[in-house]
Amino acid sequence: MHTNNLGLYLVIIGEGLIILAEHRVFQWHCSLDEAMGHLYQDFRSWTQATKVSCSHRRWRWKHLHTQNSDGVPTFPWLCAKAYNARVILAWLAVELSQGLQPMLMQRPGEAAGDFANRKQLWSIGIATVSSFAEWQRLTEEYPYYLTATQAQGLHDLGKLCLHMYHLAAAVAAMQGKLRWLVLPKLHLLHHICDDLLVNFLNPRAFHCFSGESYMGFVKKVCQATCMATNMEARVLKRTLLKVLTGCRDEITGKIL
Repeated sequence: MHTNNLGLYLVIIGEGLIILAEHRVFQWHCSLDEAMGHLYQDFRSWTQATKVSCSHRRWRWKHLHTQNSDGVPTFPWLCAKAYNARVILAWLAVELSQGLQPMLMQRPGEAAGDFANRKQLWSIGIATVSSFAEWQRLTEEYPYYLTATQAQGLHDLGKLCLHMYHLAAAVAAMQGKLRWLVLPKLHLLHHICDDLLVNFLNPRAFHCFSGESYMGFVKKVCQATCMATNMEARVLKRTLLKVLTGCRDEITGKIL
């Protein structure tokens, strides 16, 4: 599931933090950096209350990468480890849902057109965060082998996540904003959803890329190989032996 954890979730949590930070600036008349500091304190209070561990460092506005080193605006995202991204996503879904009504109200002095654009982008963005958070929650709750009902539910929810993400990106583009970066991993998530109705396997239990699974296998081989000057050669030989053994078993019918 690194397709989500180290790809889509980094964009989604970045977008969610921007919504909360901009709203906090309006509420408290503070800077974006101060708003990000307040949000981090709220996040830590939530992790303590829910007894969820998270090693993510204190975030600042610059960590959202809203511009590059030359000051040119870019698509925002937040760098986070796979596990930390899942935790931040869960907190964002709670935080955004609790403050939904005041965030989508017109501000004093805000032009009608600006309010309509902000409300449209924020409402779709909040729905996107909530959809992906629910997808992640269900994948962690469901077993390795899914029932037909569970697989169908995850499939439908995954398709909804994709629809909301693409809708948010389209609305941002129409408003001329660099928001909701469209990643190739959205296409991979589309295939993961389709595969749910074929293999009935929880997507949390495997990677979308066979290459990523292979890297995990090589890591285990390296850990089982004694440190020596010819370690690289020994790892390659053991890996090749594993591949040949797998081919032999498949040919002889030991692997279905």
